[in-house]
Amino acid sequence: MYYLKLLTIILVLLLVVNNILPTTANTKKLERSEEQEGLIANDCSIPSFSALRKFSLKNLSTAVTSADINGDGIEDVVSAGTNSVAVLLGNGSGGLKLAGEFEVIDTPITVTTGDFNRDGKLDIATGNFKSKDVAILIADGTGKFAFPIFIPINQAPRNIFAVDVNQDNITDLIVVGDFSIVVLTGTGNGDFNKPITTPTNADPLGVAVADFNGDNKLDIALGVGGSSGVALFLGNGNGNFSRSMTLNTGQNSVLSLVSADFNDDGKKDLAVTSGSNVSIFLATQSGFSQPTNFAVGVNPISLAVGDFNNDGKKDLAVVNNFRNVSILLGDKLGNFTKTATDIKLTEVANDPSIIFSVTTFDYNGDGLSDIVTANSNRTISLILSNSTGQLAPVLSVGKSPTDVVAVDINLDGKLDLITANRNSSDLSVFLANGDSGFTLANTIKVEFGPRNIITGDFNNDKMPDLAVSASNTNKIVILTGDGKGGFSTFKIFSISAEAFLVVGGDFNKDRKLDLAVLSNENNSITTFFGKKRGFSAGSMFRTSDNPLSLIVGDFNLDGKLDLATANNIANSVSIFLGDGAGNFNKKSDLPALTGSARLATGDFNNDGKPDIVVVGAFTTQFSLFLGDGKANFSLFKSFELQTRQSAVIVNDFNNDKKLDLAFTEPTSNQLVILLGDGTGNFTDTLTYDVGMEPDAILVADLNQDEANDIVVANASSNTISILYSLCGKKH
Repeated sequence: MYYLKLLTIILVLLLVVNNILPTTANTKKLERSEEQEGLIANDCSIPSFSALRKFSLKNLSTAVTSADINGDGIEDVVSAGTNSVAVLLGNGSGGLKLAGEFEVIDTPITVTTGDFNRDGKLDIATGNFKSKDVAILIADGTGKFAFPIFIPINQAPRNIFAVDVNQDNITDLIVVGDFSIVVLTGTGNGDFNKPITTPTNADPLGVAVADFNGDNKLDIALGVGGSSGVALFLGNGNGNFSRSMTLNTGQNSVLSLVSADFNDDGKKDLAVTSGSNVSIFLATQSGFSQPTNFAVGVNPISLAVGDFNNDGKKDLAVVNNFRNVSILLGDKLGNFTKTATDIKLTEVANDPSIIFSVTTFDYNGDGLSDIVTANSNRTISLILSNSTGQLAPVLSVGKSPTDVVAVDINLDGKLDLITANRNSSDLSVFLANGDSGFTLANTIKVEFGPRNIITGDFNNDKMPDLAVSASNTNKIVILTGDGKGGFSTFKIFSISAEAFLVVGGDFNKDRKLDLAVLSNENNSITTFFGKKRGFSAGSMFRTSDNPLSLIVGDFNLDGKLDLATANNIANSVSIFLGDGAGNFNKKSDLPALTGSARLATGDFNNDGKPDIVVVGAFTTQFSLFLGDGKANFSLFKSFELQTRQSAVIVNDFNNDKKLDLAFTEPTSNQLVILLGDGTGNFTDTLTYDVGMEPDAILVADLNQDEANDIVVANASSNTISILYSLCGKKH
């Protein structure tokens, strides 16, 4: 069975579309309308991360290409699918804004761009499977297009290319369809001459166009359906082609081809997907070498060329079985090395969405090729690269990670990662390998399900230690580090009720780290004071009903640390003022969101006074309370996101000296970043796909490029997602 025929069947079955958009009142709605994506970035004023972003379309996307549609010097994306073409304009920082979706009748499955009327503006051409024709959409230069002109070719097109076939400096079209090659030579005014047809006697399952024999005339290589062969057709420069030779991969049917100079000898080589491999044919003086095969995933169906690690060598992105993307890093000799992890569009089990095609370009101007995929779920995915070639790393951890911390465990000057895995009752310890990657070095079993982690030097040996809170027990465990990645139990503390979570700070101003342990079982906080080695018991005091979050801050600006809790049943925030001796007095209870669950603090209106963000457990809202510097807070505004949030963290992600927020959304499996404007409002919303049911968030500079990266713990997929900032010095 031919895989491209299977693809065609899938396309026909998927051509159904729907649209919904909810609204709310009495809050500021932070829409994901992609309007902010149209802003032009300036020195990372719109931050970007090496992670997957999805952009919604009205219609299914089956083919995608890259071009500067509106002539602003920034690459855009053109998608074809269902009965339309979508144009998404780039902003130069990894954002895309939907400019429009333009009607094209009868299933366009391939798309290209070219200036067909020589007005300096890029037009669009699609190959339409059901109507067996080509649609020409003439551009106005703003991202808009005239109603299409249809050119019959009397066969179902599989691939379309905008090139100058006859070297008259006018853009022509090559359309490869059922058992023939069709050339439409351009007139230069948007029209095309009568089709020139070359029979191929082959059902094409992948096509590449290049000058393969060095005669300055374009040739065509196409995969022969039902065989392992690649048929080479040499062009005569006037639109006709003659069959020259057949290359054999020795694998299953060829599904995709690309051409590039992989060994830097000035000749066009071929990369061919077949079986579970990419076969590389290097051009020689008399043709091509025997293929060298490089393993990828199962049934690779689409290929694109790029430079994903900024080494000046051509790499490959390969779509496997419609599901994930493999990266092959080239060595400029025609050899390739597969990166350790394939890129998934989702970690959701049994997700029916699939990838149809892939293209590459540097969409955020950092010199690295990024990846765009056309997807069946009415989205375009944009995956921004980092300098390792390992895009959006995902690390497997224990079961149900609920917290992640960064600390230099082995004292090598690099931040390592530790996760608390509640359902497997262990900690996963990852050591940084110096190349923006991490290696699992240790799994530490604990006798209870750990919930969260605090790091510090608790035994005064200048090596990092851990304080871990339990799930469903009343214990805090202190683990001392050996400076090599190993830990051993040093002390176990018990409190009067469940140890829900633990925070740290110097509460008695003796320059030693103290602990505050929150229990939502008996509505209390218990303190422990750090000594030279270990801790001494502090005191226990009551909170309001069912506290689910505990944060540390100096809310009255007296230089002494205070505490705040979010109280889920009491629907309030409690403020406890510290006296600098380790004692806390309740200042007030703020009425807050129903089911208040998470807290964060920072100065969001740039008045030098700490404010508080409150996130609800059962709502899509969060609230901002502005502080007066005397531990009094007043509600500034409530904001609404698309779905409920499970964690929140504060940081200045775009280096504009205005605090931003990052949330995890467990129902959408996304990280959401809101950019603050310095007045307490938020202007832009950025979303990134992560794992299933994301929970905890960590912000740290993991790769020492002076820009903060983000780590997200995904509770249901048992992973952590690492989003490297692309605003650092290395970029």
